[in-house]
Amino acid sequence: SGENIIAELRACGVPCVQLSGNYRQSDRSSALYENVRDYDEIHSVYDLRRDGSFDIVPMEDDYIAFAVTKLAISPAVSGGMPVILSPFTDKTDIGVKALNEVMQSLTCTSDRARLGGFFEGDKVMFTVNNWQKGYINGTTGVLRCNPPAVDTDSGDSIPLDEQDVANLTLAYALSIHKAQGSGFD
Repeated sequence: SGENIIAELRACGVPCVQLSGNYRQSDRSSALYENVRDYDEIHSVYDLRRDGSFDIVPMEDDYIAFAVTKLAISPAVSGGMPVILSPFTDKTDIGVKALNEVMQSLTCTSDRARLGGFFEGDKVMFTVNNWQKGYINGTTGVLRCNPPAVDTDSGDSIPLDEQDVANLTLAYALSIHKAQGSGFD
């Protein structure tokens, strides 16, 4: 329903973390500071440093991916497909690449039309700018196969050729970095 998203997430079994204090990132000796500083070297929860400023209850990435994707396709989520945000792009089961593959397998059936590695109805995003065709890096929408086009979230329809298809990626899940500046309903 979207009225109490925390309660809905908990009811679906999504793990929660309780913050028990405020810590300043300027304390350069804290684990929180070190985790932010070394973000590019962190590939799973097991790589994180812990102390009084930061702790997390380890949970297997595949369970988190299962819980998040289950919630995303559940009837409790109304108003269309939600966007899943992840701090990781790949190398983990909760990275954007893995979550997109799981979401595609859960939402698309083999009897749907295909275009490249995509299915009719896939949530997709352009990864480059093409001013002549009317799309920019980060434009999202739903793939249509016949005729090939992306129906964008802003209501436009962008016809596709082979090069445009090569400039698409799945967009059920986005990295937090990629989603910065985006607006979601």
